[in-house]
Amino acid sequence: MALLFVISPLHRISGWEQKARSRCASQTTRVAMGPRQRLLELGQKTGRGVAATLEDKANAEEVVAELIADKNANKGTVEETARPLDSDLFRGKWDLRYSTEDTLVGLMRSGLPPLLSKAEAVYQTLEGGIVEATSNPSPGLIQNVIEFPRPKGTLRLVVKVDFQAENGGTRCRFVFNATELQFPGKTIRLPFAFGRGFFDVLYFDGQMRIDRDQNGWLNVYSYAGPSVQCSAYD
Repeated sequence: MALLFVISPLHRISGWEQKARSRCASQTTRVAMGPRQRLLELGQKTGRGVAATLEDKANAEEVVAELIADKNANKGTVEETARPLDSDLFRGKWDLRYSTEDTLVGLMRSGLPPLLSKAEAVYQTLEGGIVEATSNPSPGLIQNVIEFPRPKGTLRLVVKVDFQAENGGTRCRFVFNATELQFPGKTIRLPFAFGRGFFDVLYFDGQMRIDRDQNGWLNVYSYAGPSVQCSAYD
């Protein structure tokens, strides 16, 4: 009988209950994520690609294709980002959010035991290289930085490359010029900084950058602020 006492009033106000439930449902319904957010969440879920399955990688490729299609459909409205390597917006610091590059994924997964623990911060800084109408194009500088935590301070692996824009400002052709290990108060230049290559900027909107290199590796970055002209440990 007590159970009936509890249930019966609900039947008398079923109309109110239905409206209330409808309002609650409308407030809690999740808004569908756009492709950019889906790609960032995929990067977070997989540890920047470290734990990515074949399905995750396929999903990432689908999202990238969707972003490229959206970019091409709106090409006339994004003139400032249509030639990314010629844009001031391309310069600055870019945090890695997702990668399929084997070497990079391996460093993030396990480092180089027993010498290096697994990598934490991974980012690029890009400076210069903008073609001026009144002068010859000068090479820009990319610094690829991987940070490894250590008891006595962070160790940074810094790979420096000179770059120039090609293909209407969408291809970055680079030449390696230095590889350094940076300890607190000390920098050691390593004897391997050879080779050259390129990557294509598949998507760029000033806040997200998606590149594919000559080997087919995919890298996704988000803008983290301007490059600061100072030493690594200032």
